[in-house]
Amino acid sequence: MTKQVSKRLLSLWNNASPETKRDGLNWYNAANAFCEGLSNLYNVPMHQVCAVVAILSPAVSWDVNKADAERVIRAFSTGGEAKALNTKVSTYGNNRKKAVSVLLGAEFVKTRTNFKTYSFFRNILQPELASYVTIDRHAVKAYKGMKAGGSVTSTPKVYKLAEQAYKALAEHLNITPCQAQAVIWVQYKLEVGR
Repeated sequence: MTKQVSKRLLSLWNNASPETKRDGLNWYNAANAFCEGLSNLYNVPMHQVCAVVAILSPAVSWDVNKADAERVIRAFSTGGEAKALNTKVSTYGNNRKKAVSVLLGAEFVKTRTNFKTYSFFRNILQPELASYVTIDRHAVKAYKGMKAGGSVTSTPKVYKLAEQAYKALAEHLNITPCQAQAVIWVQYKLEVGR
């Protein structure tokens, strides 16, 4: 991690209010509790619920993500594969198929094209682990020091560099990488107004 990147992320951390830090530090534990609730309610294994949530997360807000995941899991539990595949979701349609395949027993594996989604799954399932960091477009923009607007491409190289920066920040602060990412993510969005 370069000094410049360290200063960017540390500055966002330092600018975060006590409430933002509290919420960010607890974000993945709260997400885990939400998934545990769905797991118990619909009698679906926890790892499958967390995978469905992660798979349905791209390009949607957290509230929409949770609602979509519950709809798909409920439809699968009450009507099987066909009903779940016909459930409306707000993310990409192909992701609904992937989510249903996990509910059918397919393993959710890390591939070159889904680093963010897989890391999100792992962070929700086991927020205490330091192995994974969810690096989405906001996390990349915060890492790069970008302001509002503009698009960003997260290549495998950029993903790895950002991941290392968040892990270094977490080590410096003596918290988990997903906690550092969650606080920075919220603070970055507050600062850029998105």
